[in-house]
Amino acid sequence: NEWEVKSPLVDAGLTKDDVRILSRERELSTWDKPQEACLASRIPWGTEVTFELLNVIDKAEEYLFSLGFQQVRVRHHGKIARIELGKDEIARFLEGDLKENVVKQLRSLGYQHVTLDLMGYQTGSMNTVAQPINQ
Repeated sequence: NEWEVKSPLVDAGLTKDDVRILSRERELSTWDKPQEACLASRIPWGTEVTFELLNVIDKAEEYLFSLGFQQVRVRHHGKIARIELGKDEIARFLEGDLKENVVKQLRSLGYQHVTLDLMGYQTGSMNTVAQPINQ
C-alpha cells in the first residue's frame, strides 16, 4: 500500500492455486515452477536496489538453472557472489570444470569473487546475523 503497488491478480480475487490451475490449463511451462522470492531478497539491507543489479543477479541465477541446478540463489555482497544450492547439489557443483565455468560466467557479469555457501540454500539467509569471532 505504501508504494501503491498494483496487484491485478489479487484484485481479481485469484489465489496462487487459481493461477497454477489457469496456467496449467493454458499449457504454460511455468505452471508447476516453485515460487521464488523477489530478486531483491538477494541484496543486503542498505544496498540500493537497481534494475541493473537485479538483472545481474537474474542472469547469474538463470545461468545456474541452465546447468541443471534446481534450487539456486545468488546472494549479492558487493563484488562477491555467494551461491546457495540445494544441499544435494553441492557435490555436483564441485565436480570437474563446472565450478571454473561458473566463476568465469559470474565474473563476466561483474563479480570479482564467486563463493559457494557450504550450508546450501537457506531461506532468509540475508537476514542472518553472524556471531562475533573471538580473537
